[in-house]
Amino acid sequence: MLKSSVFLENFTLPEGWSLKLDSKKAYKIQTSEGLNFSIDFPSKKKLISKQALVKAIGFKNQSLSVLDITAGWAKDSFLISQLGCKVRAIESHPFVFHFVKSQLELEFKGSFPFELILGDSLNYLKSLKEDSYPDVIFIDPMFQGRKKSLSQKSLRILKEFVGETQNKQTLFNHALLKAQKRVVVKRHKLDKPLSQNFISSFKGHSICYDVFQAKI
Repeated sequence: MLKSSVFLENFTLPEGWSLKLDSKKAYKIQTSEGLNFSIDFPSKKKLISKQALVKAIGFKNQSLSVLDITAGWAKDSFLISQLGCKVRAIESHPFVFHFVKSQLELEFKGSFPFELILGDSLNYLKSLKEDSYPDVIFIDPMFQGRKKSLSQKSLRILKEFVGETQNKQTLFNHALLKAQKRVVVKRHKLDKPLSQNFISSFKGHSICYDVFQAKI
């Protein structure tokens, strides 16, 4: 596969945006508005403030297989992996994928804390065989209606690349058929749930994690 550094440095960014290396050789995005963004994977201490996420995936001190089908900057995938879970994260946008991969390579060399895959999430779900269904499928779709949450520069910049998740309902429907235990959908509290049939919902400060029973 093409080196992430080669891909990133040859990718055409939005007008007025630039890509730079910081003092630690990590890539940083600078927007035309002067926003700067680089990936800072959270420490294990961050899990203390993410108990809603821990409860939503059903973690109870045992390893789970978790498939994140909308990886984005992959911070949730990283946090879940810090619990000791086996995480596979799918990202469809090449720039976002290589941006995350470059940071993983910088911080973790050849021993990544989770598996990162470039690909179409729907096709990936359709290709899964029953003996490889994950315990949990995690979805964090980008909603058009996010306003307050888009004040966060990481989301504003991510949305510039990936836009709204157009097939979120289809992804959700397929996920229900390919999870062994549950499907977890992350949403901002101002967003509508993908379905009202959740069995529980865990709330953080501004985020909700809706939990759905798998249909196996």
